[in-house]
Amino acid sequence: MKSIKLSVLPMLLIVVGIFINPTWGAELTIYTYDSFNSEWGPGPVVFKRFEKQCACKLKVVSPGDSGTVLNRVILEKENPKADILLGLNNSELEKSFSYDLWEPYRSPLLEQVPADLRVDKKHRVTPFDYGFIAFVYNSQKIKNPPNSLQDLLDLKLNKKNLLKIRKLLLRVCRCCTGR
Repeated sequence: MKSIKLSVLPMLLIVVGIFINPTWGAELTIYTYDSFNSEWGPGPVVFKRFEKQCACKLKVVSPGDSGTVLNRVILEKENPKADILLGLNNSELEKSFSYDLWEPYRSPLLEQVPADLRVDKKHRVTPFDYGFIAFVYNSQKIKNPPNSLQDLLDLKLNKKNLLKIRKLLLRVCRCCTGR
């Protein structure tokens, strides 16, 4: 009888531990954009620290850029495979809201985020980073690069490049104006 009581005690502690910390030993699936999770991106370091802090295992899926990740989440809406999407950019927020994909979550650390970066009053998304957009060009082919938005608009480009630039400019304008 004594051995039964001793073996039940560790089992009881394990069960209580699961209820106290439900992520203990769990696997969480995170979708993120490929450059975040590349060897030179922050993902490998951030994810390792997160696993340690939450005592969980992460399965990180990086199917492409943030637009590709969002499209995958939309396609899986009725049967979600991911627990977290990390890295949606501002230009895709309205699209994601229109599909009603997110469960509201207000981070206890949100007050540390500057007010102008808190883009969703319903707390469907939580900002974690921001940055500037840069144009990269081939200095061997373009001797006088554009120095302003007007310069970009005035460029004589072939249709393929012009369409790419117009799409990018539209995304930049949406990001800057919130529209």
